[in-house]
Amino acid sequence: MKRSYTIDKNQDGITISTPLRGYDVLYQPLLNKGSGFTQQERKTFGLEGLLPPHVRVALMNNANVCMRVFVKKKKNWPNI
Repeated sequence: MKRSYTIDKNQDGITISTPLRGYDVLYQPLLNKGSGFTQQERKTFGLEGLLPPHVRVALMNNANVCMRVFVKKKKNWPNI
């Protein structure tokens, strides 16, 4: 199966390029950032109206996941 994206490594980091737009971007796990797409990325990839209107940064996603794990584990702790 042919990849629908290219990965370029340069001095600024890694860039992933794709001709895909809209739902085709969202169907590719490597490309799909969920609500983490910036407003500019949403416009570039034709995602406006396909995602929730808010932009969620990766740091917030990580914090939310950690908090859910902590709360879940805390419920299982014995009362001391």
